[in-house]
Amino acid sequence: MNAIATAEDRPVALVPHFEGIPDALLVWPHFMLWRYERPRGKWTKPPFQPEGQHASSTDPTTWRPFEDVVAAYVRGGWDGIGIALVAPRSGVDLDNVVDPDTGEIHPEALRVVREINSYTERSPGGRGLRIFTTGRLPAGRRNARKWQFPIEVYDGHAVEGKEGGRYLTVTGHHLPGTPLTVEERTAELAALHARVSHDLKGAVEDVLDGPAPHTGNGRQVDADLADVDLLERARRARHGDRFRQLYDLGDCTGYGSRSEADLALCSTLAFWTNRDPARTDRLFRGSALLRSKWDERHGAQTYGAMTVGKAIAGGAEGYAGRPGVGTVVRAVDAGVLEDDVPVAPAARAPGRAVRLPAGFIRRYVEVATQRTDAPVEAHTLAAVVVLSALAGPQVRLPLAYKTDGVRLGFWAMNVVDSTSGRKTTVNEFAVDVIRQVLGEDAILPWKGSPEAFIQALAQRDGKTAVFARDEYTGLLAGIKKGGYVAGLAQDFIRAYDGLPITMGRTAKMNRKTGQRVDDTDRVREPYLVKLCAATRTSFVETATIEDVLDGLLARFVFTSGTAEERRAQPMTPAIEEAWRSVVDLARGFHERAGELLRITVPEVVLDLNWELEKRYKAAALAHPRPDAARPAMKRLGETVLKVAALLAIDRTTAGVTSLEPRDLEAAEAMAECWQATTLDIITDLGRTRFQARADKVLGTIRAHPKGIMLSALYRAHRDLGQREFDEVLGALDTQRLIHSVQVQTGKAGRPPVVYFPGPPTEAS
Repeated sequence: MNAIATAEDRPVALVPHFEGIPDALLVWPHFMLWRYERPRGKWTKPPFQPEGQHASSTDPTTWRPFEDVVAAYVRGGWDGIGIALVAPRSGVDLDNVVDPDTGEIHPEALRVVREINSYTERSPGGRGLRIFTTGRLPAGRRNARKWQFPIEVYDGHAVEGKEGGRYLTVTGHHLPGTPLTVEERTAELAALHARVSHDLKGAVEDVLDGPAPHTGNGRQVDADLADVDLLERARRARHGDRFRQLYDLGDCTGYGSRSEADLALCSTLAFWTNRDPARTDRLFRGSALLRSKWDERHGAQTYGAMTVGKAIAGGAEGYAGRPGVGTVVRAVDAGVLEDDVPVAPAARAPGRAVRLPAGFIRRYVEVATQRTDAPVEAHTLAAVVVLSALAGPQVRLPLAYKTDGVRLGFWAMNVVDSTSGRKTTVNEFAVDVIRQVLGEDAILPWKGSPEAFIQALAQRDGKTAVFARDEYTGLLAGIKKGGYVAGLAQDFIRAYDGLPITMGRTAKMNRKTGQRVDDTDRVREPYLVKLCAATRTSFVETATIEDVLDGLLARFVFTSGTAEERRAQPMTPAIEEAWRSVVDLARGFHERAGELLRITVPEVVLDLNWELEKRYKAAALAHPRPDAARPAMKRLGETVLKVAALLAIDRTTAGVTSLEPRDLEAAEAMAECWQATTLDIITDLGRTRFQARADKVLGTIRAHPKGIMLSALYRAHRDLGQREFDEVLGALDTQRLIHSVQVQTGKAGRPPVVYFPGPPTEAS
């Protein structure tokens, strides 16, 4: 466990597990970075912006989206990330409750965790726990340092007043046995507050100290739970993104002036309070838009009163609770009729955030992302391919199931949804580094001829040969057609396994000597590294499950992802120098690999890898196609061990190195997105893109047996265009896999449409 060593040593933080962070914490751009600093003899964790300036837990202009801080973290120079607490979020911080040697948790801390029962994770130092919830605390002090252990409890309502705001570090190291979701826990937080206060026997200096909830003008905010519920409903409604923009962030983008933004928010609040002026004013005072001008007098009225009055006068009939149901075609739960019905969050793009180990891989990705807008995960996989190529066939893991040891050959496939994946650029960067170190001959050409390919591979017999192709689907289609290129698949597989390859030809007669000439091509010790890419649509329509079962695709490591497109970057001297530093690191790695005489694999590493393989097996068996997922996951377990070995090479001393648990942990972290992408692709293989989309929509409808409104269904599949979405629904309805009904609500306008799984019944 990484933990604080002594007061003099710089603490070592847990590497953030980005994929473990709940979606509920990712939806708003409230993230910051942090690093350890020691301004007054004590290590602290001040927040920063990605650009390097200090951040503030009370200044939304210094907060960033999750993806931005992750990108900054992987570039290096930071110890972790954090999040500003903004209503309705709250958090409980339990310090020094985990034994660093045994992992045992303080009994009272376990009691707190179980009572709050929301997403819980380990703190950066490993000794504490952090519980994330939503809800509001009672007024009063907020931390107790003389309790059984230091405890702090905060909510986001103090942030809006620009005083006493809090940010909490986030690690993503989930505590097993606790929910993976962030739950509403106002009542539980109040009970904890009361118990801690009682246990301290009213010692004012110790009882949950900190500012009470307040607004920017110092007026107390009403802690009415109904207000909290109402605000949360507004956040989840059809236009909740606009509401959050104004209420939670104070972002006036898209409005002509600050006053127009004030009026827009008041109009929304007037609707949700059913045109109640006092409650509209009260709720506005809890928003990030509140400023001193709100209470300034303009004649007989304040600016705030005038704005509220204008909003109420210009608004339509307000919200009066759940929609009333008039004539109902089919009995539908009232919750289904709400437009803000919760739907299962869309699956996160595999590998959206990648944890990178220090050393070559992190530096490679840092520099590569400066030069292109390709996804981080694509460059990460390419960096591993580079190390595999530079290690060469001489580095082998001494494992019993392979007589001559397991070589570190690596095949990568970057499957992208569109040209935004920059698949060609990703390949070019990696090939450029390999070419600089191993020479041009290491890159195998492809001239459309298996014979030419084998001849080129024979020229690299016993050395690294790199096959890079950014449109692999075309080659795969040729292999599947049979004929001239059909045998190439088995040649590829033999090369991956390091087995001899022979391509015989018709013997030729030497006219001068009159003797027959053996013109057979042989590769006795191939070491083939592949760096390939394909567009997702063409790949899943061409490849099939049989390609996995035959072993060709099962040997690939898959990744995917997208990145925000940006304008081209000029080649500056700084970027050029940074790229040369990557090449220098690559040369150093290649030299250490060449000097390596022995690499050992301790039992503890094999035990950890075995546990990982069992988890991969469980994931494969739970897949709709376990027959194909199982071999792919089995290969992935071995791949993680190979990547761990590549990381260990950097510690080679006197020709010897050894795998350590940290190497396997770092490799497993990178493999998380590879696992997700592999299983996702196997699901879609051999099907058209339309079929894949239809299956996902059908899955969402089946997850709501009591019905799901059309609007909620569309929000759950925002990646589909309106036309494609309509075509999917039409196809599913024609196949009688779903049916819809119109529900009369007694309101004016078109009745809402609710979708149900299965064919219509008599009750419909």
